[in-house]
Amino acid sequence: MKETFEHEANLRRYLLADLPNEEQEQIEARLLVDSAYLEQLEIVEEELIDAYLREKLSPAERANFEQQFHTTPERQKKLALAKVLRDHLPSLATQEIPAPSTFSRVLESLQQLFAPPVLKFAAASLVLIFGIGVWWLVNNQSAPRQGLNALNAAYGEMRPIEARITGFSYAPYLSAGNNNALKVNSAKLSLADKIFDDLADSDRSPAALHALGKFQLTEKHFDEAIKYLTEGLSANPQSAALQTDLGVALLERGKLAPAASAQAQADFQASQQHLTEALRLSPDSLDAAFNLALLYQVRGSWREATESWQKYLAKDASSAWATDARQYLEIAKQNLSR
Repeated sequence: MKETFEHEANLRRYLLADLPNEEQEQIEARLLVDSAYLEQLEIVEEELIDAYLREKLSPAERANFEQQFHTTPERQKKLALAKVLRDHLPSLATQEIPAPSTFSRVLESLQQLFAPPVLKFAAASLVLIFGIGVWWLVNNQSAPRQGLNALNAAYGEMRPIEARITGFSYAPYLSAGNNNALKVNSAKLSLADKIFDDLADSDRSPAALHALGKFQLTEKHFDEAIKYLTEGLSANPQSAALQTDLGVALLERGKLAPAASAQAQADFQASQQHLTEALRLSPDSLDAAFNLALLYQVRGSWREATESWQKYLAKDASSAWATDARQYLEIAKQNLSR
């Protein structure tokens, strides 16, 4: 029993990416050869999803959960199904029924509520319909969403640019001068490339233009990214996410020009305008707040950078992005005191 609890605790930490790399790798290796261990992982995963939906996770666990469970389509599907069941069957979803599966917990609750056999069958059918509906929704995603899921997964280990692209999970940044190669999932990137290549010829909706702009950002084709994002923003000017990503594209392009050049200053100024507008539209946007602080950092505006990083950390004190923010803040403080 003690060993089971220890396994569950380790699997929970594994799902939240809260273990040292060596232990993470050991668990992954065992999952490949131990089917019982894999089943135990799935049970812990469902319990973790349930705890998240019932807001029973600590702030740090919740932040880790959101980072880890938005990185793969499979986990997004499980989370979406559990959320639909909980939203539509609130009185049943909150019952404490000791079954390992969220799906089976809800099914058993319905069967207990509707005792006659005919109604038991109707209850089971209702849950099945919900499940099929969610499956259909997540498996019939739009091309922009499919492309972005693949792109997010492709850069799950390292992010290709320093700034923060909206909707992307955290990954460390490979700073300039680092001789290590950028780690990328080639299969996922090839899939994203194909989806976006087709999308560029077939869809000019704001969502498609935004997705294409993000793709060009990861490719470091900043002129192309600015073109797509500007077109998308003209059709949807109230989108804080579009404002943020256009600010990112301008920031990253400005970094490529000589610091004192007119081009760099123009890009930085335009970036600041878009990021400020994004925060006006969505004051709680962590993406926009992070990128605005980074912009001040890049420009060497150390007082503004210090204040902006402090504001960011007041909103986000525990995520992996916050770790980066603290490092930037220390640099800004050191330069400010000189």
